[in-house]
Amino acid sequence: WQYIPKDDDQFQLVEIRIFDRFGKLIKTLIPGTRGWDGTFNGVELATSGFWYQAITSEGASFVGYFTLRR
Repeated sequence: WQYIPKDDDQFQLVEIRIFDRFGKLIKTLIPGTRGWDGTFNGVELATSGFWYQAITSEGASFVGYFTLRR
């Protein structure tokens, strides 16, 4: 899972946080760097739902949901 910014984006993300369904922080990503491979502490996570919070350079944030499938 990786966010690759587009040249014509109207905003710039500075951080993306991934949480499990219980709210535990799993991974913090910096856009443009290596993404998330679906692991936590080196162990592959099972198929499940995850939330993300994306934070823009202006301090705004938005959230979304995705399913990790194995």
